[in-house]
This record gives sequence, C-alpha cells and structure tokens, in this order.
Amino acid sequence: MKKRMIKKATSHFNFILNKNLPKSKRSQGHVEVIASFALFIGVLIFIFFIMNPFAKAQERTLFIDNVKRGFLQNVSDKTGKLSVIVETPGNCYNLDEVKKYGEYFVEVEEEPRKYTLYYNNFFGPAQTPSCDGEPEDYELGIYSEEQMLFYERRSLR
Repeated sequence: MKKRMIKKATSHFNFILNKNLPKSKRSQGHVEVIASFALFIGVLIFIFFIMNPFAKAQERTLFIDNVKRGFLQNVSDKTGKLSVIVETPGNCYNLDEVKKYGEYFVEVEEEPRKYTLYYNNFFGPAQTPSCDGEPEDYELGIYSEEQMLFYERRSLR
C-alpha cells in the first residue's frame, strides 16, 4: 500500500511541486507558461491588426461611375408631375388651380379623360388647356417631383 502512495506522489504531473528535482526542470514550467502567453498575444495581434475584423470596406468609385453621375446631372432635372382627370371627354379644368404648382408646364393628354401636367422652368409659359368650354367636373391628382432626362439638355457643359 505504501508503494502506491509513493508512486502517486512522484507522478509526472507533480514534478513542479517536487523540491528534489534540479532547478532547470522546475523552471521549465515557467518557460512553458511564458511561451503560451506570448503565443496567445501573437494570435491576438494577428487577428486584430493584420486581419482587422472591425475595418469598414472602402467603397471604390470607378472613373466611369463619376462620368455617368456627371452626365446624368447635366441632362436631368427635377420635374413636377400632376394628373388631372375630367368627368367626360372634352371637359375642362381650371387653369388658375393648376398654376399654383408652377407657371411653366406642359400638358400631355394620356387618355381622352386624363391629362398629365409636367412642371419645370425648362418649359415655356403655360398654355390654355386643350379642352372646350368652361371648367367643370374634374379632379386633381397628387403632385409629385422626380428626376427626368431632357433630350434638349444632352450637350455637355
């Protein structure tokens, strides 16, 4: 029974606690701890400085994107759009009511009962609506603004 106890006390897991070992073998445990700590710090440096997981990807703009953006700015402009729906074909709408969105607009007849008005300073002064008679029974749609391309403005500045 005593032999078993001696074997347990002198097992290779307890070599650091054994004071009878030479000094070089006792200090080997410290070297292992220092080496593993240095390896851990090295891995952290590699992850955070070399791989850099928190860095944002840089957006690279190509030359062609800049040319495209500049061209579109030169040939497009904000244009207002308003729909007018009349009750029966040939009915009119009130010109004063649609002029409150702008003095310069073009009327486009989409259907016999539906007109679309496009507002921009590029257009000339408003013309009399292309309908017969007095304004009666019409509804104005929602006014919206959007970028539109103009064929006449295609020359580069």
